[in-house]
Amino acid sequence: STHPRSLQLLQALVAVVTNPQTTVDNPFIWKTKAEVVAELAATPQRQLIARSISCSRSRDLEAMRPHCGECAQCLQRR
Repeated sequence: STHPRSLQLLQALVAVVTNPQTTVDNPFIWKTKAEVVAELAATPQRQLIARSISCSRSRDLEAMRPHCGECAQCLQRR
């Protein structure tokens, strides 16, 4: 997740497990989803955009149904 709290917790874990000098950064923090997708579309990995999933229940779903349509992320996407 890119939520600031998740990144903060990941930073704390990295500091304990590896080097405290290593930082976790989100270069897209002040960008909209459209801006991030536009940047990614300009990279050689642009084909991966179509495979992205923003559903928070994606681990529980069948491969043929990548979005539940009920979680906060799915509802906000509508």
